[in-house]
This record gives sequence, structure tokens and C-alpha cells, in this order.
Amino acid sequence: MKKIITFCICVCCLQFLQAQHCQYDALSIVGIFPHTTDTYTQIQGLKITLVDANGEPILVYNYHYSDEENSFSGKRVPLTAWQNQQVEPDTEHHNKNIKRRLFAFANTDYLLTGGFFKEAIYIKIEDIDHEHNGGYFETKMIAIPPEYFLRLCDYDMNSTKHKKEYKVFKVPLNLISKQTYFLGLQQSGDYNFDGYDDIRIARKKPDQYQKWDYYLYNSKKNVYIKDVLLSRLHHATFDWVQQRFSGSRSVVLDKLTRTSEVFNFFEGKFRITQKTTCKQTHELSERSDCTIYKLKNGKLVFVAFRQGAE
Repeated sequence: MKKIITFCICVCCLQFLQAQHCQYDALSIVGIFPHTTDTYTQIQGLKITLVDANGEPILVYNYHYSDEENSFSGKRVPLTAWQNQQVEPDTEHHNKNIKRRLFAFANTDYLLTGGFFKEAIYIKIEDIDHEHNGGYFETKMIAIPPEYFLRLCDYDMNSTKHKKEYKVFKVPLNLISKQTYFLGLQQSGDYNFDGYDDIRIARKKPDQYQKWDYYLYNSKKNVYIKDVLLSRLHHATFDWVQQRFSGSRSVVLDKLTRTSEVFNFFEGKFRITQKTTCKQTHELSERSDCTIYKLKNGKLVFVAFRQGAE
């Protein structure tokens, strides 16, 4: 008799524990709203991947909400976002595939689910749809703060709690030219020496005179902002060990006059350390008169004049 009672108690406890178990296994959800910078329209056809601080995809084991048939194969795959659907999923997939579920609070936002807790996560947004979504949009890596993580335990279709607590993370994306998009060789590095990794994207095929668009990470706003100065340089070298930088650019002022500027990094800023302005005597001449200025006590001062320089 005691064995029967003990068995009944165990069964009741097991059923109770199963009833208390969260169907989402401690998953959190993050909503992402990528939009155009001018019209604030949601952008379709994007690939959003969970990445580490270096921009490399984070691989996770397939789980039972995966689209793949062998979801318990032990295969590790990148964690990518999907767009929330607007219609109620069919009964067959309602409790088996999270990507086919309807999250009523999320509109048509891009969604990521995972064990997100107290630390910010990084995502990489790529345009894989190209012309079909209105143009070629920039590739952007950005951090999502923990306040955008929403725990999914106890969620159901009519959950008012999740509707009140859900906050979508909004990301503006710039349109870029088709040529720039396809030549978009991307590299990362601390290009302004502030301790955070930045991004630069090539504007043409790699060569010794490579030109880049630089996007510097703003830690306060958790966004990458294009740096106009660095993006205008024709040549730039970085020494991260000594925190040294050298860059230059040349500008044609008119048919006879051109100027070249040399930049260095010191006192926490990129500054012009030398400027040379040369003027030809006439259009067919190969010789110019050049005035040279150098930085001294915080100002560019005249140091030399070279007549007839080539």
C-alpha cells in the first residue's frame, strides 16, 4: 500500500513540475525594426545575424524550434532573425516551430530568440534583397542593449503583459550606390583609438591606393556613424600598438592650384600637421610654386616657400 501511495505522489509531483515548466525554455525575444533614414519605412529582404563583437556569426546548436528537419543533429548554425507573420499559423506548426508562430505584440518586426540576459548583444544587418526592397542598403553592425530583451515565459496569444513590455529596437539604414555595395570589402579595427572596434568599407577594388568609408562606433548611442574626415582621405595607416596614425589627401582648388594635407592623431584628435599649397605658373607648366605650413603650438604656421618645385 505504501508503494502505491509513493508512486501516486511521484506521478502528481511530476505532472505539477511539467505544468510549471516554461514552454519557451527561458527564451527571450528581441524585435528589430530596420527602416529608411528619410521615410521611416520598414525595409524588407534583410538578413539579420547574431554576431560577436568582431562581427563573426555566433553559432548555436539546432533546437526544436528550428526549420530544419534534423533539429537535434548536433549541428551548429548561425542564429538569424525572421519576420513576424501577420496571420494565425496553422495548427500543425503552432507549437512546434517558433518561426511560424504569431507574436501578436510584434507587428511585422524582425525577431530573434535566444538565452539573452544581462549583456548587450550584437547584430549584423545585410541587404540580401538588393533592388527589390527599394535599393541597396548599407551593411551595419550594432549593439542591442538588454532593456530590449523580453522573456517569453507565460506568453500566449492574448498576453497583455508582453504587449505592454515589448520595445522594438529601431535601426536606420542608409542607401548606398550599387557600385559601392558590390565592392563593399569590409574590415574592422579601432580606427579612432577609443577602445571600440569600428568598420570601414571599400569604395573600389582593393589596391595600394584604397579608399574607404569609415563608420565609427558611438558607445553612447550604440550606433556606427560615418566619419567624414577619414572617409575623405586618399591614404591612411594605423599603428594600434603605438596609437599612431598617418593619413593624407589632395584637393584640386582650381586649374592651376592644388593643396595636399597630412594628418596625424594626437591629443585624442585627427589633426592636420602639414599643408602644402602649390600653384602652376600656367597650365602647360610642370613646375609649381609651393607654400608649406606645419603645425606649431596648435596652429598651422608658414615654414617654407619653394619656387619652381616639380
